[in-house]
Amino acid sequence: MSNILIGAHRGAMCYAPENTLPAFEIAIEQGTYRIECDIRRTSDAELILLHDATLDRTTSGKGPVAGMTLAEVRNFKCGKDVEIPTFKEALRCAKGRVKLLVELKDSGIANQAIEEINSEGMADDCTIISFDEENLRTARNTAPEIDRGFFHIKPGSLTRKSHRGIRPAAVGCLAGCCNPRAYFGGQKTGITRSLWLSRSVHL
Repeated sequence: MSNILIGAHRGAMCYAPENTLPAFEIAIEQGTYRIECDIRRTSDAELILLHDATLDRTTSGKGPVAGMTLAEVRNFKCGKDVEIPTFKEALRCAKGRVKLLVELKDSGIANQAIEEINSEGMADDCTIISFDEENLRTARNTAPEIDRGFFHIKPGSLTRKSHRGIRPAAVGCLAGCCNPRAYFGGQKTGITRSLWLSRSVHL
């Protein structure tokens, strides 16, 4: 039987605020092989770790992060007193310790994310994922050596044509958005597949 590898979704989010360095540290201590994190961009073009488009759910602040500078974002905290990290800080925390599954939440940020990944020497340890096809096409054209993953959440969205121009190393799909036989068949393709069983999962 193959070894089972356990990843940490937004870090160890049950033990520390999601998408923060403490969540990274705990996940690494617990032996995760890869941490998934979400990337958004501030109004002054800084990449930060944040799942939602607004600060409301996960921080002490309110409002869309795209309308705030990094300095303004850092006036607010995750949990009681945890700072919202930049993507560069997350890369430095992970380097040499754990792999990253980097989800690009905003459109048009692939090139900047790749620049920061390369500047920290993390190209071999990152996989770029997104629901945004253009981000993935840009990633393939700019840095084909960095693995990509494509997620599907709309019924019927998973087809061979949907992968054209992306060539993902991994594919994720919500149950009901694909034909299971077609999805899990053809294992010779070398593409890693994952399936979410509930539509209620907060992605």
